[in-house]
Amino acid sequence: MTAFRREGGAEELRISTKGYEFLLQNVHVQMWRFVQQYLTDGNQLEILSFLCQLSYCRVGQDYPVKALSKAQQALLDEFVGFGLIYRRSAVSRPSKGSKPSKPSSRFYPTSVACNLLMGPSGIRNSGGMTETATSNNPTPSSGPSPSSSGNNNNRSSKQQPGVVNLSHFETIVQTNFQVVAYTTNDLHFRMLGLFAELKTVLPNAIIAVITRRAFQAALADGITAAQVLSFLETNLHPLAQQRRVKASGSKNSSTGAQVIPETVREQLHLWEQERDRVKYDQGVLHTFGASHSTEGFRELVEVTIDMDVHLWSDPGTKTLIVKQTRPDEVDVVGEYMRQQSRHSHS
Repeated sequence: MTAFRREGGAEELRISTKGYEFLLQNVHVQMWRFVQQYLTDGNQLEILSFLCQLSYCRVGQDYPVKALSKAQQALLDEFVGFGLIYRRSAVSRPSKGSKPSKPSSRFYPTSVACNLLMGPSGIRNSGGMTETATSNNPTPSSGPSPSSSGNNNNRSSKQQPGVVNLSHFETIVQTNFQVVAYTTNDLHFRMLGLFAELKTVLPNAIIAVITRRAFQAALADGITAAQVLSFLETNLHPLAQQRRVKASGSKNSSTGAQVIPETVREQLHLWEQERDRVKYDQGVLHTFGASHSTEGFRELVEVTIDMDVHLWSDPGTKTLIVKQTRPDEVDVVGEYMRQQSRHSHS
């Protein structure tokens, strides 16, 4: 997801096009990219069993590590690095000269982990769980369960230290190219800055404007208009989502379901097309004098069109431009002229 770019005679590590594509994806999709890799290389049964157990857990609730199998305990450390699991140290403030603190014997699933099997809609739920999982609160047959944690009544309603919902990110796109994003995560600010100019930063929101200069800079980095639009649509504000649901059920759903203003959508595609306004092809110029008949020239043009090598021609000046052929390809014009020469001498 990274690539070296040479700038000023030195190589610098920069994000590649694939990296930006991954960065602009939903958190749920990003996590599944990592999980799928583990499913390919690791014990699929243990991993899937652990994911199913996490889907029945509650955000902020602690669960015992010893309830997991050895393979799942090894996977627990990897999930901590991904942000799927939070695990405190056994000693919060070790005294001077004491041994380094060890991981706690309990762990806390994050909202992303609890909703990994339920899709992005579950992550966006304010409680971190979908309504079905929260209300029913089912318990898996094995592994961590709500009953195995201590002081459930006191802990279930509290957010444990370190378990912060950083995935909260909701956007509203206006017809004047202004984007209002509700978030407290600095990473989201930087992601918006990839294709928009940040105008106002508030404690819980940011106001940005998509400008031609900012979007052209994003295109130069390999970001596409489709990726930007998908990023904005994925992180829609709930009110905008309700608008899309209502519009999709209307008779004119083909146009009513567009939650991104059509002016913004079309302008982004137009700015993207500016980079591909001119197409360059290598060609060979052929000019024919008065000795070559007009009928023969037109016949040659038709042959080049049939062979898909024709670029441009002018019957008045008998000028023809064809695609440059490789050594292993047939020279259409040369072969045609040789055939005409043999016919004239026979």
